[in-house]
Amino acid sequence: MAFIPKLESPTLNQSKERLEMSNPKFSEMALSFAGGDGGNLQSEVWFCGYEWGNLAKTDMAETIEHDFVAQPQPTSWQDEDFDGSWNTNYNRKICWFLEYFYQLDGSNKSYEAFVEEFKILHSNGLGFKLNLLPVRFHDRGSVDWSDNIQTASGFASFADYREWCVIHRGKFFRDAIRQYQPKLVICTGVGERDNFFRAFTDGGEPERIQLTDFAISVARIDQTLVCVTPFFGGPSGINSHEKMQQLVGSTKALLKRTQP
Repeated sequence: MAFIPKLESPTLNQSKERLEMSNPKFSEMALSFAGGDGGNLQSEVWFCGYEWGNLAKTDMAETIEHDFVAQPQPTSWQDEDFDGSWNTNYNRKICWFLEYFYQLDGSNKSYEAFVEEFKILHSNGLGFKLNLLPVRFHDRGSVDWSDNIQTASGFASFADYREWCVIHRGKFFRDAIRQYQPKLVICTGVGERDNFFRAFTDGGEPERIQLTDFAISVARIDQTLVCVTPFFGGPSGINSHEKMQQLVGSTKALLKRTQP
């Protein structure tokens, strides 16, 4: 019988080649803290969304010019570019979480006063915020992978871009977690549950936990608890103080349960 060599799947080879073709400027930007609000890397609690929103519907050419800049050191809400960031729906939920987690007194305070008093997402304060993907889009339905973003990123499709980020940007984030050792990383958006765990943990089956009004999933990377929750807003998300209290109570209980 003639020997027939085993060949690797051409589809797999092609996929690997596509993911290795990122633009060097894009790679430098994506493998940094660009695309997130930042804050204090020494904070016990980190937050990770999917990507920045684009409420102003900035066109992609302007986004590339403004955002494709590496951030080797994190920004923070103290920076001029982030003035007023605490007024978005998502970021107010970060304030809620930290208020309940640390039992801060947020009564009769504006969000601006609360952020200033407790140094929320300040470089020397409470909280740190990332995004899994560094390029802003208005929403998932508005993604137009046009020629300019293909050229700037090096990827022919949004799917290739996302996969590269999960693999390579994820490793950058895991290295940061191991260096700074936060107690908790809150990842928001159950639709990207698997990609969050691929990016932030080393594998293993996450545990699903049913709360009164919603479910969360958790796993660990070393001593850090990674928790994927519903989005901070929307009709099925963390859209009330009661739900936020459920989330905070459950994560604090899990942290006590898993402490060595």
